[in-house]
Amino acid sequence: MLAQAWLFPGLTFASLCLEDGVPEEQRTYVQDDAGNDISIGLLEGAWAAGNLTTRIAEVLIQEALGFHAKTHSKLGASGLSLIYGVGGCIDFDNPTNQRCGEKETTVDWRL
Repeated sequence: MLAQAWLFPGLTFASLCLEDGVPEEQRTYVQDDAGNDISIGLLEGAWAAGNLTTRIAEVLIQEALGFHAKTHSKLGASGLSLIYGVGGCIDFDNPTNQRCGEKETTVDWRL
């Protein structure tokens, strides 16, 4: 998250993090099997390094690669949660039954 300007008087913040980043209006979507435009989904871990690495990945996907990306609102409770989530498991935080392979994983970004 960008720091508020009142915390650092005299500094200005650009809308892009990378000097030659792709602006939002020029980014493209990936498509699902039905041809619908979707953003690349990210899962974030519920710890400081999880937040930082997700923010870095989001900037690189959006600004360096030029794709839309969204981070799921639910935080992964452990490092394994993120692996299960990326692997397509429906209940990625469940320690005993992650429900992998039952159906295609989708994320409702309106959460």
